Amino acid sequence: MRFDFTLVPSLPRLSWCARVSRRQPVVHVLHGPWVESAKDWFVEGVWNGPFTAAGMLDATMLLGSGGHATKDRVTFAATSHSMDRLQYTRVGDDLLISNSLAFLFAQADDGPDPAYLFYDQDLISFVDGLSHAVRRIPTLRGSVHLAYSSNLVVDADLHILERRRRLPRSFADYADYVSFLQRELASIHRNATAPERARSGYQPLATISSGYDSPACAVLAQCIGAREAVTFRAAREDYGGQADSGALVGGILGLSVAEYDRSHYIRNDQLQEAEFLGVGTGGEDIVMSAFEPHLPGRLLFTGFLGDRLWSRLYRPDPNEAADFPMKFPAGSSLTEFRLRVGFVHVPVPLLTLGAHPSLYVISNSAAMRAWRVGNPRYDRPIPRRLVEDAGVPRHLFGQAKRAVTQPFYHNERLRDIMSPRSFRDFEEFAGPRADLHRAGGRSVALAVLPPIHAVQHFVDRALSSAAGRLGVSLSMGPAVPRRYRQRLTMNALTFHWAQEKLRPRYSTPVELRGPVARSAGTAAPRT
Repeated sequence: MRFDFTLVPSLPRLSWCARVSRRQPVVHVLHGPWVESAKDWFVEGVWNGPFTAAGMLDATMLLGSGGHATKDRVTFAATSHSMDRLQYTRVGDDLLISNSLAFLFAQADDGPDPAYLFYDQDLISFVDGLSHAVRRIPTLRGSVHLAYSSNLVVDADLHILERRRRLPRSFADYADYVSFLQRELASIHRNATAPERARSGYQPLATISSGYDSPACAVLAQCIGAREAVTFRAAREDYGGQADSGALVGGILGLSVAEYDRSHYIRNDQLQEAEFLGVGTGGEDIVMSAFEPHLPGRLLFTGFLGDRLWSRLYRPDPNEAADFPMKFPAGSSLTEFRLRVGFVHVPVPLLTLGAHPSLYVISNSAAMRAWRVGNPRYDRPIPRRLVEDAGVPRHLFGQAKRAVTQPFYHNERLRDIMSPRSFRDFEEFAGPRADLHRAGGRSVALAVLPPIHAVQHFVDRALSSAAGRLGVSLSMGPAVPRRYRQRLTMNALTFHWAQEKLRPRYSTPVELRGPVARSAGTAAPRT
């Protein structure tokens, strides 16, 4: 099998969609101008290994996605962590696969089922662990399959074999862990700046706050050459709007820090919320749109999931660690924004999520006692040691939990948290559909099932935790599906609205076999 690439300059920079036709030797790929392509492979992203097809497929830390064709099959590679995914669908004798759900819908002439109101619940389900993640969502014309942290091997008859990506190892102590991170991040940077790339390399940019996680990640970013950082001035309202700027910490680290307001997007009249809500994972990363001027061509270091992975207070279940359980979906709604702007997301803590049990042991070891502060809810020795060893005084960071992201998921204050134009546009879209959740007797089920689910979830977690301490695995399983976790509101239509708004950016002047700027064996020019 071989690739036929079509570069479409109007597409988001890092987007791609491939069509594999049954028993046909050519795999057609439409892609944006910053996707790297060669004779038998393509990629958008970076990884901890050589800039080769084999390196991409075998990497333990692939940040992005791509594909590789051999004589009798083609392999598509998904991001190593679970904040991103690939999606695919069948259309007759063709298989369509993409790193963008909106792009896939456009090429398949498909879209959300207007009567299905559980897209957010399904697409956020990965936070319970990949074994609990919904892998197939209904659409207007059929269904779409979701793939996380895996390579998808497709043969000429369109048989698909999903192979889980390799996981990083466990760690013996703090020094072992930190040296591993430094080594692997340096490898990622070498890959990101490899001379074999057709466009100039990605350079590190740190995020930084007054907390634990992003300052620690900024220290690691500085080790591979970061000289700049971005920060928000204050936390969101339910954290009192307290100051959260990392400018002082960044200055001590020698970083030039640009400060922004987290509500910057409210003043945008371009319906930007759709870019984040269209991923289907809650949209809370909308605040990071403020950083856009700094992001093209960057490796964006964030501390997402540090509150789970680096806390000495959250005891992991050894039987679930490799399943990638997460506390919340922050960081997972960046996809469409990232593909359009053209940057790589590096959520440092998440890169070693499978090693959580060993990190818990390290955090609670006697060797790390000097970096504990005794706060019963906010104590993270690993990032504290990283930042203090870099010369930042203890009292300047990690003193109180704050948050800046803006969850839309089941938030009934949409008028207050969307830009005025976006809210008006959403109201016009949702108004005629307001009674969908009452159709077919749904109102009774939606009133009764959420509290049952809550009880079931509590009991299941308690039993699983107790079993984990005994070294066995136990789960009751979802008698009531996760989609009934919360009461259904008009927010259920934000995904439908967002997909409608994203559709024009993927309305290409050609179909997958169309004759536009051929790029087989080439990539975007250096910029």
